[in-house]
Amino acid sequence: MNNNTSYFSKLVYHGTKLKNIESILRYEFLIPNRAHPTNNEPPIIVSQNGRSFRNGIYSNHSAIYSLSYAHVMNNLLVCAALPKRNKFGQIKHSHGNILVLSHVSQILPLFLIDFKYLNSSHMNYPCFNEEKQVQINIRIMK
Repeated sequence: MNNNTSYFSKLVYHGTKLKNIESILRYEFLIPNRAHPTNNEPPIIVSQNGRSFRNGIYSNHSAIYSLSYAHVMNNLLVCAALPKRNKFGQIKHSHGNILVLSHVSQILPLFLIDFKYLNSSHMNYPCFNEEKQVQINIRIMK
């Protein structure tokens, strides 16, 4: 590790489609278009939402922002991230609240939050409500 680089943990959020959450829980996070560095089993994935800032794992300090990537499911991953910091303590590869991590070892999923909105102005599709999940799957298949 470079003497001018330090790491401090940070709580971040990651919103994505249900199929991606299943993959993350099985293989942990993967960098798009790269093989996993220590495990041959995970597939090579493609970027889901572009690469505005660089190739890597995108997370956010804001749960609200990350929720916009959860699509029709009301779930978020709460993660521990170890972003690189320069000698002045500033996080490298941070763009506002967006954090882009360049290695799979820099982020670890801790919790999966599954929730239901209290008002009807939002879609309410909690992941672990099996009856609702079956209805969603039927609609998607049609």
